[in-house]
Formats: sequence, C-alpha cells, structure tokens
Amino acid sequence: MSKEMTPRGVHLVGSVPLGSADEVFKTVARHLGHHVRRIPDGETGDRQQWVQFQLGVLGSRPEFELIENPAPGWENLPPTLKLREGVSPDDVDFSGLGYARVASESHARFAWLQDEGTIPAGVRFQVSMPTPPANATAWMQFDPQFPMLFERYTQAMLDELDALLAAIPHEHLAIQWDVCFEVLMFEGWMPMPAGVDRQAIADHLVRISNVVPPAVELGYHFCFGDFGHVHMREPEDTGRVVELIGSFIGRVSRPVHWVHIPVPIERDDPAYFEPLRQLELPDDTELYLGLVHYRDGVEGARRRIATARRYVPAFGVATECGMGRRPPERGGAEDTLARLLDIHAGVAEPVISGATT
Repeated sequence: MSKEMTPRGVHLVGSVPLGSADEVFKTVARHLGHHVRRIPDGETGDRQQWVQFQLGVLGSRPEFELIENPAPGWENLPPTLKLREGVSPDDVDFSGLGYARVASESHARFAWLQDEGTIPAGVRFQVSMPTPPANATAWMQFDPQFPMLFERYTQAMLDELDALLAAIPHEHLAIQWDVCFEVLMFEGWMPMPAGVDRQAIADHLVRISNVVPPAVELGYHFCFGDFGHVHMREPEDTGRVVELIGSFIGRVSRPVHWVHIPVPIERDDPAYFEPLRQLELPDDTELYLGLVHYRDGVEGARRRIATARRYVPAFGVATECGMGRRPPERGGAEDTLARLLDIHAGVAEPVISGATT
C-alpha cells in the first residue's frame, strides 16, 4: 500500500484483555506507543463486560431489587433492576458509581509510566465512559418510573465526570463517550424506553458533550453491540450511524477530537462505506474506522481500507469494539493480543515523531 493510501494513527476503544492497567499501558506502549494519541486503562477486572460493571454497583443499593430481564432480541441476559415497592426515584443513592475512583487510580500509574519514559510524551490518558442511556436502559428501563430514574442517573454520571476532572489534569485527559444503545435504537433493533425519541437522544449527546471542558480531548465510539463479542445484529451499512452523528455533532459547542465507527469483517464492499460520503465532521475531528480483525489480519484490513478510501479521504484504524471480550485465539490472550496490536501498526502510519513504519 502506498504512503498516500496508508491510514494514520490507531485508536483503542477501551477494554483490553490483560490483568491490570499497568500491563495495558506497558503492552500498548511497546506495540503501538507512537501510533496512538491516547491510551485507555483497558477496563480490567469487573469493568471488562462494559455496562455489567454498573449492575453490580446499582444492584447493591437497597432501593433496587433484581428481576428477570425481559429485553427482546437477546438470550442469556443477566437480570435487571426495578425499584422496590414504595421506593421513589428520589430515594435512590446514585453516588459513588466507581468511574472516577478507578480513573484516578489508573491515571496515577499512567502518569508514572509517562514520567519514566515508557509511555511517549504527549500521549493522553483516555477514559471511556458509557453514555448514561446505556446503563440506565440496560438496568432500569422496565421500571415504570424510568424517565425520572434516567434523569437522576444522568446527573450521577455527570457528577462522576466532575470528580475525575477534578482529579486528573485536563491537559493529560481524553474522554470518550461510548454510544451503543443509541445506535441500536437508531437502527431500529432496540425499542426506545419511555420518554426517549431520536430528538431526545441527540439533545442528550449534546448535553453530555458540552460539559466536558475544552482542554480535555473528547471523542465518541459508536457501537453495534459486543455482548459475547457478537453484534446484536449486522448493520446494512453505515447509514444509521452517519445519521446519528449528524443529528447532534454540529451542535456540540466545544472541539470534538475523534469519532470511531466499526466495520464488520465481512464488509469490504462499497455499499457498506458509501453513506460515509454524507458524514460531516468538524475540520479537526479524526475519523477512526474499526476495520482491523484478527481473523484476516493485515491483508483483510488493507482490503477494507482500499474500499473505505473511495468515500473518506483520511482516517485511522481500530478494532470494531473493545478487545476485552475476545476469545483467547482471536486476541484475547497475551500472545494473540500482541499479534492483534501489531496488525494495527502494520496498516497505519505513526502519529508521534520518533517512529518509523
């Protein structure tokens, strides 16, 4: 592939199948240190399953009881929550959701490794956070008082954001909002809960974006689901994601630094990428396409890159979603993860000086 056809930069969505933040930082720095602008802590431990982290947090609150999950379209779902008899949404203690505490602890290790030179200077610490609708819809949508619970949970998530903003220097920090349930709703694969429609989704994304201070980098990961490392359904094309992005991004009043869009392994055809012609991003916003797959490696990634180039002139690369839920033989073990990271470096140019391809 010629230099002019080579994507520039690598993005890591969030989860990484390693045992600790230290392992994640060191492993990513070793394989991709000059290819990434940001490094997440890998969402290790009980955060590996994305929103299920919050089921444990909220399920321990005495105001809730566990019920069987009646969500359509899925099998083997964990239980969900509803308020106990006689409990009001105002009674629920939503404090201490855990995101700020873990981010502060991980950043301390990140800063130490950066100071000693393991992580290149200029790389930011990335905190990937589910949008409030993800956790609220996953764990509270079947309660009759969902609209009020959603509003209270949203404020609690913004309080978590405030706490981590107070703990981490803004010039070191990047915030990613993980936008999944909203994509599923725009695709028509998931019903919208009470009080939610497309306009409300767009307004909410504007709200949670504008509260991030301008000195902090901001980006979005758009997702088709990764429960059991499988999409909820396979998209027809990128059209609904492009529509969702267009519904809000022009109203965000601060800089947007990146957008990530997944690409299924089967899709190297023009039809999947063609709607990207309509994608209107701010001038300084980077686009990352999640077209790296373990199963077909560099060759498959380059095939998808060649098709994408017909519709978007510049982009970086990534996997479709976080790496934490991969089976061992496809990047979920230490040796296969190393190969997966090296595939990224094999198809993308560095973004930090001091490295060669």
